[in-house]
Amino acid sequence: MWISHENVLRHRRFSSNQTLVTFQNKQSYLFPISYTSFENQLLRTALLRTKLMQRIDSMERKTFYLKQRPTFLEASEAQHRYGKNTNSREE
Repeated sequence: MWISHENVLRHRRFSSNQTLVTFQNKQSYLFPISYTSFENQLLRTALLRTKLMQRIDSMERKTFYLKQRPTFLEASEAQHRYGKNTNSREE
C-alpha cells in the first residue's frame, strides 16, 4: 500500500511493529508496519513526487519551446538569387 506524504498529518510509533497514522482529514489508522519502515516509505513517496514534478516541468518547458518556435527558419544573411550574379556590374 502506498500513502502519499501529502495526506499524512502526523505519524507516531505505536509499538515495535505498528505505526499510528493520522491523515489530513483527522482520521487515524493503525498500520502493521514499524515506524522506521513507514518513515522510509514516506520519504520515498516524497522523492518520487519530486522526481515526477521535475520531469513534468521539463516536459512542459520542451513542449512550450516546440510550440513557440517558428515553423520556418530564414538565414540572417542577405538573400541570394540563384542563377544571377550579384557581384558583377552590368555596363
